[in-house]
Amino acid sequence: MSNKLVYIGGVPYWMTPEGGFVAVELKDGLPVEHVIVKQK
Repeated sequence: MSNKLVYIGGVPYWMTPEGGFVAVELKDGLPVEHVIVKQK
């Protein structure tokens, strides 16, 4: 499952599959998705 782009108070955030929110990095006005790799 991937992150979902949501807006809170007009500010973009990524909603992670775990339910957390991460601030969006914008590059040339477009959101950049960050990938987090978990290892056991």
